[in-house]
Amino acid sequence: MKPAGFATATSPALPSISLRGRTRSSARSYATSRLSTGSRISPMGCIWFRDNAKHPDVTETCQYYAFFHGIATTNTHPELWKRLTDEFGPERKAKGLYKEAWPANAFIGSLMRLIVLKREGCDAQVSREIRGYYHKMAETTGTLWEHDRPKASCNHGFASYLAILLDATNK
Repeated sequence: MKPAGFATATSPALPSISLRGRTRSSARSYATSRLSTGSRISPMGCIWFRDNAKHPDVTETCQYYAFFHGIATTNTHPELWKRLTDEFGPERKAKGLYKEAWPANAFIGSLMRLIVLKREGCDAQVSREIRGYYHKMAETTGTLWEHDRPKASCNHGFASYLAILLDATNK
């Protein structure tokens, strides 16, 4: 039984995800109002979703919000999807790719990336990237962190969602 006031959006690949008080359509509407579709073109010719429509910054996490909420799909934005799956992930910062897009952090950007990849059937990539994002954390403190560096919560409860991803990926 789910708590009162909670609506859920379902995915065939994963259990329900709570949208706390929002119906699926209101969550999509909320997400749409927060994104500006592809109006920023980088010096490399890439089209990005931008945060808050008025804000000039491009963030990696904003791209995942667009796919997570269905504003972008692999069919509507195949070039962006290919770029995100092939060139983003745990090694992007180290490789110095797409410096115009602020990198995602463990919560919520990297976690949302993994959920979106899982929904699209990229199970092997999800398994590799969980190790890429979270292995250092587990080795260092035995816990999973809020950020990719031990500067805040080094025992973040929401990171336990990785267990669901791993279970769903290993079936």
